[in-house]
Amino acid sequence: MEGQGHLAGFPGGHLRAGTQATREFAVQLLREIGSGERLTLAMSTENQVTNENLLALTAILENLELPLTPEAIDRIAHSAACFREVGGLREGR
Repeated sequence: MEGQGHLAGFPGGHLRAGTQATREFAVQLLREIGSGERLTLAMSTENQVTNENLLALTAILENLELPLTPEAIDRIAHSAACFREVGGLREGR
């Protein structure tokens, strides 16, 4: 919906579930939001979260385009699927 903003919660448990799970949940969350001109993401990181999981989430968020559209989310999902973890480093396939 045009002009609409969203506040989304990203539970810390997903940030501790591994990098692939973090990326998948981030894309799922964006799909649930659907579209909008603004997005605020609230994260619960009161427990220690690994740098790898924070970087996995950052890799998704750095590809966000506003206004958020289903097509933009598809591009983000595709870019997330093109990375795998190799020895703690992000490597494109």
